[in-house]
This record gives sequence, structure tokens and C-alpha cells, in this order.
Amino acid sequence: MGGYINEHGVINLERLGMLIEAFSDVEFRFFEVEYSDARWIHAKKKGADGDPEPQEMRKGFTVTPDQKKIFQSVRKYVLNRPEKAAGVKPLDLPSTLPARDR
Repeated sequence: MGGYINEHGVINLERLGMLIEAFSDVEFRFFEVEYSDARWIHAKKKGADGDPEPQEMRKGFTVTPDQKKIFQSVRKYVLNRPEKAAGVKPLDLPSTLPARDR
């Protein structure tokens, strides 16, 4: 690596990136092992019963009328922005929005 991640209070992003990449490799290996174990157990349970599990129906995507209004205003704002927007007003959403709409 060639040194510390923190050099006198400044984060060396190249070294941090190397560390995060190493962590992601290790985490991926752990995930693969756990997932393969879970698949093996599921296959054994499924084979022991003799009947496969019924497929779950996909849940539909629903949007409330209020959410649709918000989506339309955001879409209009994003699609109609000029390339070099120096004086463009930011899109202000009200702070009274319910948590599910934020």
C-alpha cells in the first residue's frame, strides 16, 4: 500500500480505495459461501417434502396520486434543465411530505 490512509488529517483516497476493494473481495467470498449454504439447505428441504413451493406472485408497483404529482414535477425539473445551469432555481419539495414520499 505504501503508507497510511490518514496522512496528517488528510485521507489518501488511493489507499482508501485499495482497502475498500480488498474488503469487497473478502465480503463477496463470505456472501458466496453463505448463499451457497442457504441454497443447499433449501434444495434439501424442497427435496425432502417432494413438492416444490408455489411461486409467489410478483407484487405490483403502485403509486399514489400524490406520489405521481411529485414524480411528474421531478421529471419535468430533471428533463428540462439547461446544460450550464448557473442561475437555475433548485427544486424545492415541501418539508410536509410524508416519509413514504421522500
